[in-house]
Amino acid sequence: MAQDPKQISMGPKAIRMVRDALNETQGQFALRLGVSQATVSRWENGSLIIQGAEKILLGKILEEME
Repeated sequence: MAQDPKQISMGPKAIRMVRDALNETQGQFALRLGVSQATVSRWENGSLIIQGAEKILLGKILEEME
């Protein structure tokens, strides 16, 4: 059974790895998650922590990738 998306730890490197695995630019990944490209950039450089609905959506993307 997959992990609860709310419990998944998503640090900057993990977010970048997911985006790279999807072969998406920051802009494409941002559209997928409903955020700005600047937000994705901040997640990846560690100046902003992913949380809320975006974290849950990212968890669901990870489930689909498995």
